[in-house]
Amino acid sequence: MELRPMHDPIFDIFRDEAIEHLKRLEQGFLDLDLTLDLAKRTQLVGKLFRHAHNLKGDSRALNLQELQKAAAVLEETLEQFRENPEKILPSSIETGLADLDHLRKRFEDWKREFQKQEGNPSSAPLLPDEPMETISLTPAESAAGSPWLDDSQNVRVPSARLDHMLNLVGEIRVLQRSNGEIQRELRELRIRLDELGRKFLGNDRPAVELALNQVRQIETRLYQHQTREQMLMQSLEENISAARLLPLSILADSFRRPIRDLARSVNKEVLYQVDVGDVLLDKAVIESLRAPLLHLVRNAVDHGIESPDVRHQRGKPPQGVIRFSAGRRGEKVCIQIADDGAGPDESAIRHRLLSHGLLSESEINALTSEELHQWIFHPGFSTANVGEISGRGVGLDIVRDTLLRMQGQIELLVKPGQGTTFSLIIPVTLSTIRVLTVWCLGRCFGIPSTRVQRTGRVKISELREIKGIPTLILDGEPVRWMSMADFLELGQPRIPAEDQYENFVVIQQESRRLAVRVDSIEEEREVLLKPLHFPLAGVPGLLGGTIRSDGSVQLVLDASLDLVERNVPVSSPAVSVRSAAEIPRILIVDDSPTTRAMLRNVLSSAGYQVHTAIDGMDALEKLRAERPDLVVCDFEMPRLNGVDLTRQIKARWNLPVILVTGREKEHYRREGLEAGADAYVIKSTFQGEGLLDVVRQLIIQEPS
Repeated sequence: MELRPMHDPIFDIFRDEAIEHLKRLEQGFLDLDLTLDLAKRTQLVGKLFRHAHNLKGDSRALNLQELQKAAAVLEETLEQFRENPEKILPSSIETGLADLDHLRKRFEDWKREFQKQEGNPSSAPLLPDEPMETISLTPAESAAGSPWLDDSQNVRVPSARLDHMLNLVGEIRVLQRSNGEIQRELRELRIRLDELGRKFLGNDRPAVELALNQVRQIETRLYQHQTREQMLMQSLEENISAARLLPLSILADSFRRPIRDLARSVNKEVLYQVDVGDVLLDKAVIESLRAPLLHLVRNAVDHGIESPDVRHQRGKPPQGVIRFSAGRRGEKVCIQIADDGAGPDESAIRHRLLSHGLLSESEINALTSEELHQWIFHPGFSTANVGEISGRGVGLDIVRDTLLRMQGQIELLVKPGQGTTFSLIIPVTLSTIRVLTVWCLGRCFGIPSTRVQRTGRVKISELREIKGIPTLILDGEPVRWMSMADFLELGQPRIPAEDQYENFVVIQQESRRLAVRVDSIEEEREVLLKPLHFPLAGVPGLLGGTIRSDGSVQLVLDASLDLVERNVPVSSPAVSVRSAAEIPRILIVDDSPTTRAMLRNVLSSAGYQVHTAIDGMDALEKLRAERPDLVVCDFEMPRLNGVDLTRQIKARWNLPVILVTGREKEHYRREGLEAGADAYVIKSTFQGEGLLDVVRQLIIQEPS
């Protein structure tokens, strides 16, 4: 069996990922054996294939030939499943499980060899399904002969246990807050006893004083215990968090082989340099960063670094350089991926903006270089083959979105012809976060402090309307005004009086700002962020949840501005704000979050009130509660498609309907119009102004 040098930390990552792949493969085969529905079987087979394919690719990258061969056999079996899912028999599943068993055996063989070369031949196998963290212990804390100890007196602990311990710390902190309530009650009892003693007891005052002294002593002891508890809990929390920290060098070094292989495949010479010092990050942060950072270094090789011939023509050495560096920036870490390539092609970006109608020629010419480069982060911006910029943009929106979900940010520095630097500013851990608590319609939410630029109060009569959109003027600049109820689509917000003062929070994301009206604002505090489970897991706009002092759950918002339009520039005189009832309302119905966001951007920027629904059934519920002036819906959706929804809308409410779809064939268009749709817009030819023209024709009351 061939092994690369065992000091390479990439093997630690590979081992943990392989354990997870094997676990998912076995569970997937068992689920497949119990599933008869063809659609579900097809979905399961797709997931199984990806696990086998990834395991094969990782094994090949590490030159683990026996593992690669075994994974390739399993992949071939699953490929046959993918081609004919309706022909999967129990005997077929037995074949797949046999292939999986062979793959698992090869993995166990490799793992034993790996442990021997690490200098621990007698150590027991790791728990099969749990990734491990390593915690150092002093000799006094070590148990002789324990199978969990190695020669360096480290204990391997499943990372899930550390997560659980950290959650328990959070629960104890909630109980600690209740101790504060007990202390407050004791103080009130002491005050009442003192008042009663002075008012009624007269000569029995010494007895009251004795009782008061006892209460004071209890208060003092409780305070001392509470203070010591808080100190110990803080120390415990810090130590558990520290146990989850891993060196960033593990991640940086894992990119050496992919960069080398990709450079050879495109006939380029690339020197990869790593300078991350002793920077440590939480394991969850490192795992979240792996995909976006890999994308950035691959882009640097494929589309940043020029070929040796081109570099020679430009007076550069034939070997390009990619540098992975990191350092602390305040309480956060800044990771930089820099290359000495050509940088984004500005002429290609301008051509793309103009040819796709994203901006007018005058708007493009007014852009600075920095503003021009920011367009490569827009979703799908560079999917077309437009010179060098083609590959630069693919997936960069995903990189940015991943950073935003982590409460981080990404910065871009371009030196035309000399190189590109991406700077990723991220927190050390994702387990704790500082939030500002706000209330809206009787519910409380947490907004990450990194998102909040400022808070304040303003009289409603001081708002202005620009291009039909309520606007707050801050520091001489217009900022879009929106209620938290609309921002979260919680329902109809209350209508404030003109002379009434309202609280607001300014949310900032990059250069964009949004002023959000809230009912009240609480203090900023650091909270333990917990993941959300069904049915809230994966819901866009939610980071997680936390427990308040009263035991209630508080949702922590992503507070991303990507789901709302950009701030509206000042291009018309300010006028008084119209009431919400005067602004036409549009309901967008689409099961694609991307399409919903895009349509909402276009329509909100034009001044319309916009609400959204995730499918036809959701739309019917919203239509029963409130009638819009127009419905814009997708053709193909789960539960209730656009054609059937159109029929119901026309039969019940006779509202205008626009179908926006990717189906271009004439018979689909005819089917939609026969159902009663007033217009049929093709997504592939979609242009914002084109849709707005149709909307203006169907809505008599146009915003102004």
